[in-house]
Amino acid sequence: MGLARKRQGWVLQAPRKDFYHRVVFEQTNRHTIGRIEHFSGRTVISASTNEWAIRDGLYSCVDVSAAENVGRVLAQRSLESGITEVFYEELEEHKNSEKMQAFLGGLKELGLDLEEKEFLEVEFVPGIDFSRATRIGEGKKWKDDYQPL
Repeated sequence: MGLARKRQGWVLQAPRKDFYHRVVFEQTNRHTIGRIEHFSGRTVISASTNEWAIRDGLYSCVDVSAAENVGRVLAQRSLESGITEVFYEELEEHKNSEKMQAFLGGLKELGLDLEEKEFLEVEFVPGIDFSRATRIGEGKKWKDDYQPL
């Protein structure tokens, strides 16, 4: 919703922390893993070929098809839990990766937005505004003022 304040951090801080939720894609020798992390570093939602239900329908756990299907499952789980926007930091090594592009395609296919909205800054003016017509006690009807029709 963009109501909570985002952590800003320093300009050159690595890894970045100026997001609410971040999508992470990992590939090991045997499995494909996708997860959504909170800015605190804890995993909120995950999908992996370690899970029998995902692995059962795949030919291989590490090919392009596995990456796309893990992306679809992760997007479905995040949309069901109420997370509709995630942060994705495009790294140089991921630009030419066919598996990464398939994973991102699976996320986008189900409607997960890969850009978070900016923080909504509330304009605050300190002090009391006595010129407003809706000060405390004004504009209320009391029982004595009530006149039946």
